[in-house]
Amino acid sequence: MHLYKHVTLVGLIALFVAGPISADSHTDPDFNDDGIVNSSDYALFLAQWATKAGDENWDAKFDLHSDGVINSLDYALFIANWNKTFPIPPSEVLSVCDRTGAVRDSIVALAPVSTCGEVTAAHLSAIDSLRVNSASLTALKAGDFSGLTGLAYLDLRSNQLNSLPDGLFDDLTALTGLNLGGNQFTSIPSQLFTLTDLTHLYLWGNQLTGPVPVSELAKLSNLEVLSLSSNQFSGPIPVALTNMTNLTHLYLHRNELSGGIPSELANLSNLERLYLYRNQLSGEIPTELANLSNLTHLYLFDNQLSGEIPTELANLSNLEYLYLWGNQLSGEIPVELTRITNLKGLRIARNQLTGGIPPELGNLSNLEQLSLDNNPLGGSIPVELGNLSNLQRLNLSRNQLSGEIPTELGNLSNLTYLNLGVNQL
Repeated sequence: MHLYKHVTLVGLIALFVAGPISADSHTDPDFNDDGIVNSSDYALFLAQWATKAGDENWDAKFDLHSDGVINSLDYALFIANWNKTFPIPPSEVLSVCDRTGAVRDSIVALAPVSTCGEVTAAHLSAIDSLRVNSASLTALKAGDFSGLTGLAYLDLRSNQLNSLPDGLFDDLTALTGLNLGGNQFTSIPSQLFTLTDLTHLYLWGNQLTGPVPVSELAKLSNLEVLSLSSNQFSGPIPVALTNMTNLTHLYLHRNELSGGIPSELANLSNLERLYLYRNQLSGEIPTELANLSNLTHLYLFDNQLSGEIPTELANLSNLEYLYLWGNQLSGEIPVELTRITNLKGLRIARNQLTGGIPPELGNLSNLEQLSLDNNPLGGSIPVELGNLSNLQRLNLSRNQLSGEIPTELGNLSNLTYLNLGVNQL
């Protein structure tokens, strides 16, 4: 006879023998503390069947009848509680006074108390934002953030952390923002991948190397802001990143990423900021990026991109900043770019652009920065640039411009920087 059938039959008989659960009995058969007595607890119970006090694998919590042996009497008590719910026991909350010094002080500063000994559980649960940044932290205790069940944002940036203890985030069920930027991590701590409600994750300025660990990051499907900048990531930009469709800000700049820009990035339809600058990216700018209708910032400068500037980028009607300088882009400046009327910054210096400066640039009334320097641009300076009333910086130096300097540039009352040097004016 199978054990299940055997213990069920014996247990039903024993239920009458054992009688009701006494006050002296252990009356919480929710062995895995998930709040309900079910098949998971049953499996744990069967694994202890027939063990006795003193056995190597003895666990007293299964001895519901408190007689030193796991038998049918315990089973009867277990079955009597089948499918009943029990309170989930609170995790052990570390005394605030026993926490890492900087964490302790930050908590006390947020609670309406004078000393760490006065901080209560209610004080802890009421804290929704905790900043322990620039505190010279080199390590944390597992219980440093215990009891902070209402914490939504945790700022640990600009410390000296290189690892995190297991259980550090166990109580942070409300956490949506985590900043670990400016530390000394050489790999992304595995504890982060359990924080599936995160919407903002900052890991900039660490010592992260190798390919971007997209398979682990994909577990954080609610991410809206992902900052992996200023690390040492190498290899191509993973196409699988484009499955993180909630992203609005993607910061991969200042790494050692190579290869082309994946056209699949166009799948990130919510993207507002895309920073890929100062990598080793090559190939042409994908025309598909023009489908990112919410994009406001496109930073691709200081790479090895080639080919012409896609005219399709003119479809980015919400774009405010287009920074493409320091590449190997060729061809003429697309006049279509002048349709992006929200542009505030257009910087396409240090490329191999030819032809003239489109007079239509003078229609970009919101433009504040215009940098076309270090290109072999020819022709004259369009007088229409004098219409850019919001322009603050104008750099046309180191081209092959000729003719007279338009007097209309004197109308640029907000101009703080003007460089027309090394031309043929």
